[in-house]
Formats: sequence, structure tokens, C-alpha cells
Amino acid sequence: MNKEETSEKHLYELTTKEESSIEISRAQIKNGKFHKNEDVISEMKKWLKTIA
Repeated sequence: MNKEETSEKHLYELTTKEESSIEISRAQIKNGKFHKNEDVISEMKKWLKTIA
């Protein structure tokens, strides 16, 4: 745990499940398993046009 994580820990409390979810998310990001915000918005706009 780095200095920033240690100081942030005093600001809020997380449940074990929340901590686990954060670690899973960090691993996914590290492995490139994420979508860029712009791509998600673009796909959402395309989808919305099909239902309008």
C-alpha cells in the first residue's frame, strides 16, 4: 500500500466486498479489459437511435 492509499484509508471505510470489487477492477484495467468512455457513449447513441 502506497502513501496515498494509506492517507485515503482514513477518509472512508469500505466493506470487504467493496475492496474485493476494487481489486478486481484494477486487475481488469491493468490487463486492458475496459472500454473507453467515448466508445461507450458512441455505442449507446447508436442503440438509442434503434429504439427511437
